[in-house]
Amino acid sequence: MAASQNSPGHIGIVAGGGGLPLVVARQLSLMNIEATVTALDGFADSRLKTLCRHYREVDPGHLQDCIDFLKQSGAEQVILCGHIDHREVFSKREFDPLFQSILARPDLRADALLGAVADAFEAAGLPVADMRNYLGEHLAPEGLLGSAEPTEQADRDLGFGWPIARKIAEQNVGQAIMVLRGVVIAVEAVEGTDAMIARGGALAGPG
Repeated sequence: MAASQNSPGHIGIVAGGGGLPLVVARQLSLMNIEATVTALDGFADSRLKTLCRHYREVDPGHLQDCIDFLKQSGAEQVILCGHIDHREVFSKREFDPLFQSILARPDLRADALLGAVADAFEAAGLPVADMRNYLGEHLAPEGLLGSAEPTEQADRDLGFGWPIARKIAEQNVGQAIMVLRGVVIAVEAVEGTDAMIARGGALAGPG
């Protein structure tokens, strides 16, 4: 797979936790696009070092360091990917002045916070790229992804829960809910999806 004529030749990755930054870095390599990685310390996978030309670990609270390193490396765009525990915002003690200016805003919900960080990169001359353009075959196709077909009850719960989940996401509360037989068992908030599933499973009981 090669880069198109409209693709940048050099993209910066701000890498949080999980496997997604690794997927993105590998896809960029396949597309012959140079990558620079700012790995958020305590979150990013160290294997990213082998998948990019320039690599630096950066404290998650030092946003200006991320921007400066990417610009100095010659990155033309930036991709923000990987997991960051939103509770880090409330527990961390060291933030640079740029991040402090973001944290002074009244709305610190996850999407609003990410949007403000993206705005900071844009203002510094680093447009935030649409990651979907660089995921190739890793994007989920339409249809059944697992091996188990939903039961009739599961289909009813999906139809019931989907509009509720959309409304909660639109309010920037969370991105997931747990539904069982027409009842909302749990709603995701700052704790994250995995914790919501564990909590909802305990509440709903077996099955």
